[in-house]
Amino acid sequence: MRDDELRRLLAEANPWWAAAAAGRDPTAWQESNRSLSHRRQYDLGYRSRVLEDICQEPLDASLVILTGPRRAGKTVALLDAAAQLCQRDDLDPRQVIHVPCDGMQARDLRRVLTLARALTRSLDLEQPQPRVWLFDEVSGIAGWTSAFKAARDGSAFGDDTVVATGSRWLSEEDVQANLLAGRAGSGDRRRVRQLLPMRFRDFVICTRPDLALPAPCHPARLMEPSVAADLMELAYSVDDFDLAWQDYLCCGGFPRAVAEHRRTGAVSLPYQKDLLAWLRADVDPDAPLESVPLLLATLMERMTSPLDLQKTAAVAGYGSRESFALRLQRLVNSQALLRCRRRLDDGRAVPRSQAKHYLIDPLLAWLPSALRAGLPQPTMP
Repeated sequence: MRDDELRRLLAEANPWWAAAAAGRDPTAWQESNRSLSHRRQYDLGYRSRVLEDICQEPLDASLVILTGPRRAGKTVALLDAAAQLCQRDDLDPRQVIHVPCDGMQARDLRRVLTLARALTRSLDLEQPQPRVWLFDEVSGIAGWTSAFKAARDGSAFGDDTVVATGSRWLSEEDVQANLLAGRAGSGDRRRVRQLLPMRFRDFVICTRPDLALPAPCHPARLMEPSVAADLMELAYSVDDFDLAWQDYLCCGGFPRAVAEHRRTGAVSLPYQKDLLAWLRADVDPDAPLESVPLLLATLMERMTSPLDLQKTAAVAGYGSRESFALRLQRLVNSQALLRCRRRLDDGRAVPRSQAKHYLIDPLLAWLPSALRAGLPQPTMP
């Protein structure tokens, strides 16, 4: 991209800069923002708190990596964070820099780091001011971790607060060595975070606000008498929770899917096709159209057991174990699949043991039967 294109992109992505310079409301942009307008069409009041500390606590040199599948709300979470930061009395809105990274290459990213600071240089007339950088889908840029590493080591970028999101994480990008080893600040903030679709607890809050929820409980405390007493207080609501759980298993936790299911009792086919298009693009873009639905159906039927790659590859029609394993890894990299290795009581992984694989949301298990005739529906309790 040319400098004029990058400048225009930054100006459009940061409307609060012009508003602050003109003395206008730096949060008025929310009404016309396309992503936030789209959320309002399906809004049940759910708001992720994954960046709450970034929005409320003093700025420092933290670097936070936010992962998660597409459609889970990472872009909206960044925009919500920008709006909250613009409202802070201790910050000038021009300290907040939002960078949508779709279509960029590494050289564009490096140039943006220079141009964005130059466009907001009026902040630094008396003394340099730290920035808050919000990079959206930066993981799609080959070499982004190296660009960040060089900037964190050799420029004022190393003193700024940085949030970088991505939906597909390539194995070639060494996040641990390039960014987290000495370049993520000295504070105790969580450096790697995951934004997944709604948990069942969030789902109940949004769809059945009349249901009383027990206090969150660590799994290690489940056998304690106090926990049993808390659950007994909910005895008369067991049927309501059971019905809510059945609904959750049918629509999952993607915010739009939850809203559609609450309105109509089903998730629309267009939205399910959107999810399948994401998986096809990330996992097997050149394969026949039925390839990804068949893969999802195969995994859906085997989620409760350790996965034998050799046998499952043959059942699914892959020519080799390696070809099947590659698709699994792409699903994991796209945050659509969780790989759970067998571990000993002390947490150590068992060498050469077969892992279990879980789709990250119930709705992904329904895509094969909804979009391809003849594929099985999930068997859900």
